[in-house]
Amino acid sequence: KYTFDDMRLLTNSIAHFLMNLGLLNGDRICIFMDRVPELYFGFLGILKMGGIAQPLFSAFGSESLLTRLENAKTRAIMTQKKHLPKVRNIVSNLPDLEFIIVIDDDGSKPLREREIAFSMDKAERIESIDIFPTKAETPSVLHYTSGTTGQPKGAQHVHYSLISQYI
Repeated sequence: KYTFDDMRLLTNSIAHFLMNLGLLNGDRICIFMDRVPELYFGFLGILKMGGIAQPLFSAFGSESLLTRLENAKTRAIMTQKKHLPKVRNIVSNLPDLEFIIVIDDDGSKPLREREIAFSMDKAERIESIDIFPTKAETPSVLHYTSGTTGQPKGAQHVHYSLISQYI
């Protein structure tokens, strides 16, 4: 269970972590994990720091993952240990991918180049951050089509789409 204050602190912590890596507003940051709390808090943390959240289905294989990450020129991916083999299988083909953030690394096996451990539970709680000032047309989310009728296509959403979808 999480409170709204927990959500504020945890999303601040994730945004702060991403910015400290040198990630910038407009960078595509993939979320490739099961439905764990880090998925949701990570999504909001990405938006707070001005990044573009790129959620991908955790059941994708390496080839599906490669196609989408390559097309988007994704700069970072947040994932779990269980999905790390899929990412490791394709990382050499992704020159734009600088950071592989492993949210549940327990230290039992050494991480490789570009891989960074992050624990939401152990991360410093950040009270306040400067949230990136967005406008209605600022990109927020990059979704991909299934690719059943050809190459998957990226559909970029903007911050205003949240309101338009509500209406």
